[in-house]
Amino acid sequence: MTRIQAKARLDADIAQALAAAPGGRRTDLNEIEWQDGQGGTAVETFPLPASLRARASGKQPRGVDYWFGCPRGWTPGSDWYCFYENGNFNGVQEHGQSGPGNGRMLKWSNWHGVTELGNWNFRDKISSWVNNSTYTIEVGDYTVAPQYYRLWTEKPRQAMGYVGDHANDRADFFRMI
Repeated sequence: MTRIQAKARLDADIAQALAAAPGGRRTDLNEIEWQDGQGGTAVETFPLPASLRARASGKQPRGVDYWFGCPRGWTPGSDWYCFYENGNFNGVQEHGQSGPGNGRMLKWSNWHGVTELGNWNFRDKISSWVNNSTYTIEVGDYTVAPQYYRLWTEKPRQAMGYVGDHANDRADFFRMI
């Protein structure tokens, strides 16, 4: 794939995500950021084709390190929780700094009530997660409407490289408990 083709494909993917979740703004070659309406930030990072990697900014906030590409640090707002489109954190190394690896990554920086993943074009897409926050997060599926089915619970400062066959690509929402 040429650089022009790769850029066109990435631009189309970002345009589709912005159409699905209005109000965001592109903050980098492969990143969209939203103010999430609950006092924090939501960020979606897209895989960067090899032909475009040299053009990415590689920005990294001060005082923040990364656990499987998910920010953690000592500065306010630097402890995030992240969801990954593919297993094994999209292939990002344990101390990998940035980029989503081979799939999309969606991350949040603050406490949330119920958050519908479909509003962020991420419904039925999660295969792995990192919780660098101090919050406990419950992730569920609406297959038993009007109730829901709890797929998993994320304890603070934990990660899971694969949610299991029973939960893979089934998450409809998450909430803090």
